[in-house]
Amino acid sequence: MSGKGDIDCQRVNAALILGENSPIGVVDFSAQVTGKTRKGKLHEAQLMSQIDHLDLLQYSYNDIAIDLKMKDGCYSGDIQLHDPCGEIDIDGAIKPLGKDAFAKINIDCKEIDLATLNLLPQAAGNKLSFILNANYT
Repeated sequence: MSGKGDIDCQRVNAALILGENSPIGVVDFSAQVTGKTRKGKLHEAQLMSQIDHLDLLQYSYNDIAIDLKMKDGCYSGDIQLHDPCGEIDIDGAIKPLGKDAFAKINIDCKEIDLATLNLLPQAAGNKLSFILNANYT
């Protein structure tokens, strides 16, 4: 059996759901979800989402793309942030269970302005760039 669905949310105030002390504020996003079951269990799924606006820690992020897949216990995907305060690309795959368990993660960050993003105010005037590649077998 297979199924699919679309979600479109505009101006959702997450703080009303998560509580007034939530670091997440207003969010605008759309998502497409597909899935297949086999023998009554989820066998394969995909989530594709575009976050056009996300208030987080009193900073408004724009243009976040998410593409996540699951098939036979293996999870893979890509998350990209294109923002004036930095570029982030995270991709990889993980199979957490079984003899053939593995993890492969790649993170590429360019010119992340931690102070403007309200992540590390004492880093004002500095930007962070790095590439991280991690493999586990």
